[in-house]
Amino acid sequence: MSGRIDEFLGLKTKVTGDELIAWIRHEAADRARTNVYHNNRPVGVVYTHPVLGKIFVTYRKRSEHVYEKWNSVGISRDVVVRIILMGVNKVIVLFTDTKEVYACEPSKFLEEGRTLWFKNESDSQLHLPLSLLDRL
Repeated sequence: MSGRIDEFLGLKTKVTGDELIAWIRHEAADRARTNVYHNNRPVGVVYTHPVLGKIFVTYRKRSEHVYEKWNSVGISRDVVVRIILMGVNKVIVLFTDTKEVYACEPSKFLEEGRTLWFKNESDSQLHLPLSLLDRL
């Protein structure tokens, strides 16, 4: 038992952004993790969270990584497919400059994401508006 009052009362556990950030900083350091690379660059980390299950955490700066035209965040299509095959339940977008945390299922990027190609990228990105992600 985790000691959370919501679990004790039989309620659905809701993880807040602050709790998730604290867990990543402290507990995740001791847990097994898988770094995910794309085009020889680190794009995120896969952890197994005790409540959320297998999560893919990608660290971004809101000031640099939000596509203003769509108010969206993008992830390479290849990365989305790879993390789905790894059994990831949630994509966590953690903006390091604003401490905002957003989450959704990885399949949402495939189903509702808009395809965008940048000249300096070798493949397409799937952009999902922040309004379609859950803010933790």
